[in-house]
This record gives sequence, C-alpha cells and structure tokens, in this order.
Amino acid sequence: VETEPVITVEVAQDTTFLAVSNGEQLNMIGDVADVDVQPFEPKQRIFWSECNSLVGWTDSATVDGGTVAGTLKTDGYYFYSDNYGTGSQWHGPALKTSLSEALQDFSIEAIIDFRATDPKQVGRIVITALDEMNQTVARMQFWRRNSYAKTNYALFSAGHGANQKTIFHDTGDQLSVWNDFYGMLRIERIGNKWNVYVAQIDRTTGKHHSRGGVRYWVDNDAVATNQIRQILVHVSTFSNYPACVQRIDDVKVYKINQQPESIPIIAKAGDVIEFDHKNKIIRRNGEDITKEKAFIGEYFKLNPGQNSIVVEPSAQNVEVRWREKWR
Repeated sequence: VETEPVITVEVAQDTTFLAVSNGEQLNMIGDVADVDVQPFEPKQRIFWSECNSLVGWTDSATVDGGTVAGTLKTDGYYFYSDNYGTGSQWHGPALKTSLSEALQDFSIEAIIDFRATDPKQVGRIVITALDEMNQTVARMQFWRRNSYAKTNYALFSAGHGANQKTIFHDTGDQLSVWNDFYGMLRIERIGNKWNVYVAQIDRTTGKHHSRGGVRYWVDNDAVATNQIRQILVHVSTFSNYPACVQRIDDVKVYKINQQPESIPIIAKAGDVIEFDHKNKIIRRNGEDITKEKAFIGEYFKLNPGQNSIVVEPSAQNVEVRWREKWR
C-alpha cells in the first residue's frame, strides 16, 4: 500500500527554490524567480575557521567574566587546551581574530564538542563578537558550572558590561539532554531583532535534535547596536577544578543581506535538503527548515509499484528511502 518517502537532494547550484514531485503532487521550498529578477544571498559567509590552524588568530588579553591564562592549541581538527593556567575564578586561554568588514546584521555559528568524563569536571566555552573598541556586542557560552551535577547550560547575551542583556540561559528541555554535547550554537541580529539557537547534531546523520534553546528578543532599548568587527574564542575552568573535554570544531560568521524587492537564494551548491514525508519535516544540512515550505507544498506518498520522482532544478544526487507498508 502507499508509503511515505524520505527524499534527500544534494543541490547542484545556488537556487531560489527546490521542488520534488511524483508527477501529480509536489513539495517545495523557496520561490521561483523570474528571468529578470536577480536573486540575492540572504546569508553571505565572510568568515570560516575550521579550527585546524591558528594562523590569523592572536592572543587576547581580556575576556568577559574571567581571566586569560594558559594556551589554546589545535590538533588539526579542533581548538582545545591542555593548559588552563591558574586562577581563583574562571580562567583559561583566549584567541581573537578580525573580520574582513564590520557587520550590522549578522549570524555567528559555532560547532562545539563538550562533555564531562569525570563528575568533578567543570568547564566553559565562550564565543564572543567584539566591536572595534574590544567591547562585547554578542556572546555565546556553553558550560558546566557545578561539579557532580550532570547538567550543561547554554548562555546567550547581547551588549557590554552593566548593559548586558541575557537572551537565554538554561538547559535543554530536559536537564541531561545536552550532556555529552556535540552541536551548534548560533546567535543572529537583524535590525533590533535577535534570535539564538542550540541543537545537538547526530554525528552519523548530521541531523539536528534536542533543540531546546530557540529564543527571540527585540532590543527596544538599544542595548547592543554596535557593529561587530572581531571574534574571540575562549575555553576555561574554575579555580582548581579539572576541566571538561571542551573543543571548538568550527566557527562561521555571516553577513545578513536584505532585499525586499528580490527573491532570496534558498539553497547553495553542496547543500543537502531532506524532504521527510513520514514526519512532515524539511531539513537543510540537518537543520529543520520546515517553515520555508511553499504554501503549495504537499507531503505526498509513494504508490504501490513503480513511481517517478522529479527534482527541479537539477541536482547532483537524489536518494529516495521508504519503508514498505501492507494491510
């Protein structure tokens, strides 16, 4: 009998839409651009560190809420530390780098690995966006702040010093859901609107899950309006406590562009889009983007026997998976 497919598409070229069809019904994200419309890139990547080299990074003398000590290293895959120095409060190494341009509307993403292998361990990873005067504009923090309590917290804030605004500071939906964490932290500002995101990433499938940290905030009091010009990364431990395993895998910074009169690119070459018709979810590179589904889109089924699946525009690879059903 009919069954629900999962259709995975590797995008061949930048596109404003992607559609899959069985010939009668279609599912789709984005919008088709007329030939006289120039599409635009809504998120333009201007910085990417795969944390495989320290070239371009310099030592930072200061960090928010702690002191700089020890050494930050790379093993060719991650930034990490095996030397946090000494201190009575939070202390550890920090590096910073400059962006190619100052950004008003931006998105910052970091992939981190954070886990305790001993109940006594504590730790903290901080990714900070600074302005030209080294003042904090945006901050992402992931930490284990209590030894013996198996709970990790995410903290996102905007602004500097006494004017700093906490956007989110909590665990996931369950206290232990972010233990042994490998996943993404993201903070964005568009105008005076901020949003933050936390999700675990399945290392096998790349799918995002345990997304308990999706939050929005409007900066009506102009707490954090400066442009960002630098990125600072910092790992630390508290006093004499042993440190968690805490590594930074990847850091990206995007310039957010807005052109209301045009149509945005919805997927770039190499992106993997998954139309999950069983669970009614659409993912891009593992992240849920179901909100991007076109109004005309339908989660169609496969019929018994032979089916034809059409993908537009052309794709590099298409995979259709399904589970047989019967009565």
